[in-house]
This record gives sequence, C-alpha cells and structure tokens, in this order.
Amino acid sequence: MDLMDRIMNVPAQCMSIARQSWSVLMVRYVDGEVTEQADETYTMDVASRKTGVLSATLHNLSDELKPGPNNSVEFTVTTDSGLSRGVTDTAVVRVTGPGE
Repeated sequence: MDLMDRIMNVPAQCMSIARQSWSVLMVRYVDGEVTEQADETYTMDVASRKTGVLSATLHNLSDELKPGPNNSVEFTVTTDSGLSRGVTDTAVVRVTGPGE
C-alpha cells in the first residue's frame, strides 16, 4: 500500500503532491480546487495535468493547523497502479489566500 508522506500546498492553483511508495519518491504537478468546510477544515480535490496519471482527495482532520509536518490528513489517491487511502499525521498544511 502506498503512503502519503508529504502534501505541499503552494497557492491553490499551483499544487503538487509528493508521494512515497516503497522508497521511490514520485512528484506530479496537479490542478484542482480547495474547499473550506463548515467546520473550518479543508478538502482538496486534485488531478494530474496529464489525464489519468493521478487523482486525489485530501482532507485535514483538524481546524487547528500546526507548523511543519505535524498535521493529520486523510487521503484517497488513484493512479494507474490502483487506489490508496489512509491517514497520515505528518502532513504539511498551509492555508494561503485572502485574509479575513
């Protein structure tokens, strides 16, 4: 099973996902949307720029974000190799955009 080790959110229209699978790091540029939920958490739906290579849904589990790779995120990632889903507690979550 693949493990999501790092999630990097550079402004919402230029995101990338780094995924580690059996000690091989795969980086793919993706496009997608980030939606703020009523509980002040975020859901990110993304897909690779090359159709069919990768799609993912990521959701941080807490509205209290911590600096560095210290956040819990549930994920579902689909690649041509299959489906991976799970939770990581080493995600980097950065919220960027308009302030309140």
